[in-house]
Amino acid sequence: MFKDLLITVTNFFRDPEAFDILKESIIPDLIAKVSGDTPIRCWVTGCATGEEAYSLAMIFVEVLNQNNRYNNVQIFATDIDNDAIEIARLGIYPDSIVADVSPERL
Repeated sequence: MFKDLLITVTNFFRDPEAFDILKESIIPDLIAKVSGDTPIRCWVTGCATGEEAYSLAMIFVEVLNQNNRYNNVQIFATDIDNDAIEIARLGIYPDSIVADVSPERL
């Protein structure tokens, strides 16, 4: 019954507008407020198989590179479904992600 109640809805850059806001406003403002040696920590709750967490990581890399910053970034991703977490830990996704992830990011 546990598995029947879970709804695993995940995708790389699943909500493009939200990820655009993160990339254009939130993350640049965040890195401007911390020193270059301060680690940045984020938490993705209900991460399912990890696509949103990896999307966030890609955006952080892009924004840090654009701003010549080298902060360490730690992204914590949690989910109640241990099987989904195992998939996320592997970080291996099907070729079909090309529909959601640009060639530069791949």
